[in-house]
Amino acid sequence: MLLQGLGGYQKQMGSYMAFAFYNSGNIQKWQADNAWTEANPNPNAKYPKLTSLSMGSENVQTSSFWTRNASFLRIKNLQLVTLYQKILPKKSK
Repeated sequence: MLLQGLGGYQKQMGSYMAFAFYNSGNIQKWQADNAWTEANPNPNAKYPKLTSLSMGSENVQTSSFWTRNASFLRIKNLQLVTLYQKILPKKSK
């Protein structure tokens, strides 16, 4: 088995990954489900209040808020081997 990955890797989110309605586009499910709202005033919400980017939103300002853990481990190659014993019937003479 051959593994590859990065540990402690940080990535700055941008464009459609971070900004709801980016480039007049759609919103992603995780943004809608985890956004700050008046009904859900969680100060640790994973996404700030939903606003249109054309409204001069402060959501597009560069900050550490958009930095995410991007560490990963992947399997590059995996070989599965099946071992079996073939039993041949003995021929009677």
